Amino acid sequence: MKTELLISLLLIASLITNLSAVSSREEMVRVELTFVDGFTGKPVDGSVWAGFWKADELWKENMFEGEVFRDYLEEVETVNGRVSIELPLHGAYYVWFWPKEGIEHPRYGWLPAYEPRYATFIFDGETNIRYTVITYPIGFIIADLYSPTGEKIEFEEWDDLWNYNLARFHGASSDNSIILFFRDFTAKGHHFMISVPAGVKSKIVWTTHVPGYGWAWLEADNRGEYYLLRRGEAVRINLVLETGWTMHRKAMERIYAFNKEGYKLSENVTLFMEKAKDLLEIANRLAPGDAAKLSWEALKYILLAEEQAIIDKSLQDIENYRIGELEVVVPDGYHVNVTLDYVDFFFFANPPNEEGMQYWLQIIRLFKYHQLYISFWDAKRNGLVPEDVVEGALDWIKERTRGMTKRVLFSGHATGPGYYVEAYLEGEEEYYPSFMLDFLKPVNKTAVLEFSTNWLTSVAPALKKMKDVEVVEYILEDELEYTNSYCWKEWRGRLLATPCTMEYKIEWMKNVSKALKQVSPDAKIFISTISAPANPVLNNTRERLDWRKYARYTSPEAIKYFLDNGVELDGINIQVHMGNIWSGMWDIISLYDTLQSYGKLGLPIGILEFRVVSGQSADNSYRPWRDEFSEENQAELMKRCLTVFLGNPQVIGIIYYTHWVDSGPSPWPFTPAGLLRADGTPKPAYYALLDFFKSRIYQGEIRLSDGRGSVKTLEGWYYVTISDEDGNVIGSYRIHVDGGSKTYFILHQYENQTLKAEVKKLREEMKKSRARISSLEGEIRRLEQDIHEKEALIVKLREQCSENITKTTTTTITTTLTETITLQTGAIPTLEMYLLIICIATLTIAITLAIAFRRR
Repeated sequence: MKTELLISLLLIASLITNLSAVSSREEMVRVELTFVDGFTGKPVDGSVWAGFWKADELWKENMFEGEVFRDYLEEVETVNGRVSIELPLHGAYYVWFWPKEGIEHPRYGWLPAYEPRYATFIFDGETNIRYTVITYPIGFIIADLYSPTGEKIEFEEWDDLWNYNLARFHGASSDNSIILFFRDFTAKGHHFMISVPAGVKSKIVWTTHVPGYGWAWLEADNRGEYYLLRRGEAVRINLVLETGWTMHRKAMERIYAFNKEGYKLSENVTLFMEKAKDLLEIANRLAPGDAAKLSWEALKYILLAEEQAIIDKSLQDIENYRIGELEVVVPDGYHVNVTLDYVDFFFFANPPNEEGMQYWLQIIRLFKYHQLYISFWDAKRNGLVPEDVVEGALDWIKERTRGMTKRVLFSGHATGPGYYVEAYLEGEEEYYPSFMLDFLKPVNKTAVLEFSTNWLTSVAPALKKMKDVEVVEYILEDELEYTNSYCWKEWRGRLLATPCTMEYKIEWMKNVSKALKQVSPDAKIFISTISAPANPVLNNTRERLDWRKYARYTSPEAIKYFLDNGVELDGINIQVHMGNIWSGMWDIISLYDTLQSYGKLGLPIGILEFRVVSGQSADNSYRPWRDEFSEENQAELMKRCLTVFLGNPQVIGIIYYTHWVDSGPSPWPFTPAGLLRADGTPKPAYYALLDFFKSRIYQGEIRLSDGRGSVKTLEGWYYVTISDEDGNVIGSYRIHVDGGSKTYFILHQYENQTLKAEVKKLREEMKKSRARISSLEGEIRRLEQDIHEKEALIVKLREQCSENITKTTTTTITTTLTETITLQTGAIPTLEMYLLIICIATLTIAITLAIAFRRR
């Protein structure tokens, strides 16, 4: 018995040991990495360091949340470019690769021949992980940087670079297809160096504050020749001087292109560019510090000239594409009055409360536009939204806007491939009802597609019934080109929150867009992208080893990928946060270039998020336009941004993001970006906005000449009211004025031109007859007065006459007036009597003639 018990205990112990070993193995992952030359594909050897993110739940680590456990493995050598390592099970990992091959430079010391790589990846359920890591052969630009006063800037450590310009010094190929993030200090002399891809034409892309201009993106490209370095080769440059010449050439190329296209540029564009060239030519002959000092001044003039050229072009494009001419032709003597219904372009801000409502309604009056939100809590479990919910949402909008809303944007996002990281970290209950979490965590693809499809296909028909409201666009999803959209999956009893794959995103969009088009063929389907990067170097996608599975390198590239894979899109929305350090949208030049890059897709562009700050944010994540934050600078930048937006024919409108007033809740650290102050009073930016649009909208009476007149106005819907010369309204007509063309409004009173000419002639004769009639009426009044006088004379004579006289008077108003005097038998007429009879007869004839003329 004891023996059996001992054997049983040994078996149990062995089983526990085996289970522990299995469990231990399950808690480890095997990572196999292969490092290759980005040009040749040959293996590259070096050392590997690895670590991971450590949090209380695996799904948080998947989102790179929690503590970073650094260098869990350090300096593991590759063999033939390969390394196989074991790491504890966690949700997210990083690797650091340092190449073995290098060159010993006599002045700068050891320089790596290949790009050192930092990269991350996530655990998505596979315990055996394999990645091929691309590393490019590199050369180095030793960049001497001087201050605007000519002093040499010495960076002692990494923090100095970050404090200077967020360490934004990048090496890139001439076409931006290769972006390198490695920059360091030389082993000897502690010189600042920037890596560039070797063996191909390369340049430096960096950003800084240019005195007298503001923050800007800059390039140095060896004065148009580009840098062509061998592996491990180093060259030294005066970065500011070389940047001055490069930016001068780039600006001249842009200005030349504008001129060639027929745009007329301001005189100061030429003056600034000539001034900059003179400064740079002098700088070529000076010592490095003095050369840099003049180059900083030249950069100011170059950027000011280039920005002015963009503003000039945009203003002319507004006239060419956005402003239409309305010509009216009406009968002579008529009046024409024009009033705005709403312009095609829209601008919308969403006030969180009633504060400043009277100012907000001024904006609504111009654009008649509002966003439509429907809560997930109002949907049924299968995603169907009751029609009365849609009606209620629209009724609330109409009440809020005093009945002025005529078009809406419906956002259907957050129903498909997940949403932002924050949606989960801050508590899902705030975003999704519990029944939605049942199929979102983990993702039940079939249920998600059913819910998403029902959501859109029930809302769209309900909106179509609202004849007085047009849906401008349906937004399907947000930021699908990036790794921000997450899909929950279950793995061995644990939740993983991994980015949704591109294949899943495409499948989801194709299904829901097809269903939406079936119920609403005229529906305009848009997707929204992440903050539009002002420069490709801002896209850190390459740091993710698994990015090809979940994202694309740039937003335009991702949208093209969706289109190429059969997704039907009618437009895109982008985010523009002016001055934000992460989007790098510093100035008008970067804004213009960003819109141009998206414009190549050939789709309408909506600005779903836009803001201009008047002060620093709570997390110091903004850089001032020009030299400081102020309400005046906010207004000026607002006006310039609107010029560039409206000057691009593909941009359909703007939604001012989050802030209406400088107070209230915000999804990000507080930033003074409102159009109204915290006390509800308007900032100069608010008036700059209204004046920008109102100055381009014509309202009022049109001056006419011979019944013709014309006015120019911003494209949109207008009411044309016609009234006659007496002020009586003949009719009011709603018409659309097309931008870049002439719209005719012709009111024909008579279609037969011969009759019209005859009527005109008759009108002229009638006018003359009226004058004659008026004269005759005066004559009649005079003759009537004579009759009264003669009648009085008759009375007097009757009294004097001894004979009995019988008088008969007959009056016919429309023909003659007859007066007959009959003498009694035996009476002898006197001379006076004969004279009286003659006078009366003469008077009668005169009256008859007058009446005859009047009848005529």
